[in-house]
Amino acid sequence: MSMIDLITRVETICKKYEKYDIDKQKEVNISGDDAFGRLYSVFDSDLDQALELESCNRRYDSEYFQQTKESNNFRNEYEMRKMKQDEGLDVIAEGLVTLKNMAHDINEILSICLGIWHLSIEKSNAMSTEETVQCPKSVLTSQSQVWIMLCVGSA
Repeated sequence: MSMIDLITRVETICKKYEKYDIDKQKEVNISGDDAFGRLYSVFDSDLDQALELESCNRRYDSEYFQQTKESNNFRNEYEMRKMKQDEGLDVIAEGLVTLKNMAHDINEILSICLGIWHLSIEKSNAMSTEETVQCPKSVLTSQSQVWIMLCVGSA
């Protein structure tokens, strides 16, 4: 489809629906035989009048925003509750910092204890190895002493 065909087609569609273009119909001053046009113009004029009345009736002066006793009480109660909540959150935050510090200290202590435990296990292993080596010597020495005592004592 060429550009000329597109333009021709768009113009045809616009002419077909031209009677529904409200802005053009306002310029021509709507005829009495178009029910939709009449209804739309009545609705549009009513809407314009309502908007004008609304903007005139609104009071945006200091009286409009004046605080009442009830609103002041509500604001005071809100501020008090907010302060109490903030205090509670501060206490919780301090508690969390304390817990964090305690966990850090416990971790350090466990690291130290673990190191000591490993050293004591190594020392125990070394001692048991040494005792295992010395044990047969002790047994032999003890047996020799017993043998000597038996021999000397029986003589």
